[in-house]
Amino acid sequence: MRTMDEDDPSILDPIFRCISFSDTAVVCTVAHFLRLAWTQNPPDDMNVADDASIKSWLSNLSRMSEEERAATETDDTETLDTPARARIVELWGHVYWDTVVFLCEVSPYCGEMESRTSLPLAFGTDKDRAKPVVADHVFGCNVFVIPVFITKGGSVRITRNGLNQAAEGGMEEKERELGVFDLNKNPWEIYFLRRGFKYNFYVDGVEASEGKAVSAVLAVCKLKMQEDGPGDQDNLEGKIDE
Repeated sequence: MRTMDEDDPSILDPIFRCISFSDTAVVCTVAHFLRLAWTQNPPDDMNVADDASIKSWLSNLSRMSEEERAATETDDTETLDTPARARIVELWGHVYWDTVVFLCEVSPYCGEMESRTSLPLAFGTDKDRAKPVVADHVFGCNVFVIPVFITKGGSVRITRNGLNQAAEGGMEEKERELGVFDLNKNPWEIYFLRRGFKYNFYVDGVEASEGKAVSAVLAVCKLKMQEDGPGDQDNLEGKIDE
């Protein structure tokens, strides 16, 4: 685990945390097959409400060759609310749970898992920076975010604006990179974002296309606070996206 925000000296409740679970094989396995399942057409006879049926599907995917999986791959990146994908979002709870258990050992302000959802990131253009940008978000509660899907060759970069010492004296606002989700380089990382702060989400490495194609999908776990702490402060930087 590492904390990456020079503006925030708090160890117990930083604005941003990057947690790696690369040393926990079972969690890596779950994350790998949930991402794989997102890109697949589920069997017609699969009952998404039945745990055994879901387990059988994931097990079959693990035994299929790359050629066999390519034959059942879906080209639908736009529809997020299919029964199968809704269940996949729920199943990320296994990863969140292990992360909560770990974080509770180092911080009393992590919170408990409350609800799970997804955040689609569509392609856009930041005219000033000539960079692909999607949106900025201010979460109404502490959250975990982790990529479920990123277009091949793409990555998701998260930044926030903060005050830095200017060369000529005084303070200046500067955008700082917090972390980059790149499934080729760091597939086993999950980010903790504290409530009330504005985060910028960029999609890099994706060519511009007509319309607003979904280039990435982040799974989001909302964390419920049980006690007052730094994470409950009313230091808001913008409109809250619940």
